Amino acid sequence: MSMRNKKTYSIFIAYILIFLLFFQPVTVFGMTIQDIDINKTGNINIHFNEISEIVTISDGSLEIFKVADIAYNDGKIEYELTSGFLESDADLSDLENLEDSFMADYLADYAEEKGLTGTIKNIDENGNVSFEDLELGLYLITQKDDITGSYIVCPFLVSVPIEIDGKVLYSVDATPKVLIGQVAEQESTEETTIVEETSKETETTSMEETTKEEITTGKTTETEVKIPQTGMLIWPVILLFLTGILSVFLGIYLKVLSKQKRYEK
Repeated sequence: MSMRNKKTYSIFIAYILIFLLFFQPVTVFGMTIQDIDINKTGNINIHFNEISEIVTISDGSLEIFKVADIAYNDGKIEYELTSGFLESDADLSDLENLEDSFMADYLADYAEEKGLTGTIKNIDENGNVSFEDLELGLYLITQKDDITGSYIVCPFLVSVPIEIDGKVLYSVDATPKVLIGQVAEQESTEETTIVEETSKETETTSMEETTKEEITTGKTTETEVKIPQTGMLIWPVILLFLTGILSVFLGIYLKVLSKQKRYEK
């Protein structure tokens, strides 16, 4: 094989490797068929009052939706959207972890828009609720009824089973994020006031960063920065960008190769 043919072959192989890198099926935390028992069912146990001493939730209800089934592909486990969420075109391959609030919010909005119904359970007096005998898959949990104290439960995702520290768990404990309702309601009004009273530099900052008072796991109150959500997934943009760069380099290479051939003649 000539040197030119070797270079052309190397470029072709590089394109194939890049394609495989971006189009691998989404696997569930690297678990394989040998790791789980497909005949098992699982539970999701939600605990609210362990979040903080100032949170005392003892009523309201939650609704659970099955977003994706677990399927097998070449010995690996991956997510496949259920029929109810198929038209959402949710790209679960972009789901780096189950704390991805963007994906949970997106799916919750879709479920509400389509009028999807799930299984509803009440929160008990101790701030706990359990969903039992669940088929294996990915689940979305949202708040259904109001909770005394103006608490708002953020939508969240839970996988059954889940792998933690090398162990596969079928009974999953979850402590969701909770917002104080009045803060969420006042958010847009406060942002408008800031824009009117501050300089142009501060205006830009206030438009990009809107804060929420949020109670998270532990006993501290944190401030969360809300990133503008356009509904657009980032990985297709990255893929197109890289493909464009590679195409430019390939074009330059082929042009140089063509000039060399003309000189040799």
